[in-house]
Amino acid sequence: MHVIRAHAPLATFQYRFDTDAAVVQVPRGGRAAELVPSGIPGLHAVDITFTEPLEAGQTASLEYRTISPTKSHPNRCSGG
Repeated sequence: MHVIRAHAPLATFQYRFDTDAAVVQVPRGGRAAELVPSGIPGLHAVDITFTEPLEAGQTASLEYRTISPTKSHPNRCSGG
């Protein structure tokens, strides 16, 4: 859960991360756009548009999940 307070009118929140393989889901508070370059080398971003745009001083709660592929690890066996 992420709570955001607007200092000026705000319609979107840019969520940045360091992989281009992630999928962002927003179950509450907005909707996620497609993955885009963030403008910062090595970082990617998804713009999350709030359900309702915020005016200065208003707050909004966002619930979002980042799903990224995990590297598979070889099976390990232990002797007993």
